[in-house]
Amino acid sequence: MGTVLRRAVGTSVASLTAALVLTGCAGFGEAPEPTRLTAPPPGAPTLATTEAFSEIDAELVARMVGHHQEALDLAALVPDRTETPEVVVLAQDITDARTGQLAELVDRLDGWGVPTGTRSAEPATALAEAEGAEFDRLWLEEMTAHHEDGIALAEDVLGSASDRPTLTFAERLAETERAELGRLEAMRGG
Repeated sequence: MGTVLRRAVGTSVASLTAALVLTGCAGFGEAPEPTRLTAPPPGAPTLATTEAFSEIDAELVARMVGHHQEALDLAALVPDRTETPEVVVLAQDITDARTGQLAELVDRLDGWGVPTGTRSAEPATALAEAEGAEFDRLWLEEMTAHHEDGIALAEDVLGSASDRPTLTFAERLAETERAELGRLEAMRGG
């Protein structure tokens, strides 16, 4: 095995070990298994494969862009403000899932020739300034509200959009948001 491959395998093993150790630590009790937005099945339409859309489709996709950017903004606060392993892992899971989803949404809007949605408001000052246990409490509250809004947004899409790939994306989004909401509620002790 070459040096580069040996380093890559070593880094992967170290990362996996760290993740397993971190997720096994006590703090908020047993956290549910992470759920990520799954890729569409092979051959299924994606946001990038259709051209027909309505103004409602474009508006809803633009709203999802803002929602995803807000999730990324909230997740970006975590590494510098907490040492709670479950919060760190959840924030990374959210970042991993939303980064790809956001790119898919932006590509869709670009393909339709529609400007990207407006950026969400900055996180609340109290959250941005908090650290430790107070940050965890505020972050979990804010992220819970964010996920509740995400479920409502997905339901808006499911009730209003006409573009099949947008509907499929919303179905997957609602599933992921509900699963992550369950993790958030477990971490909050509720």
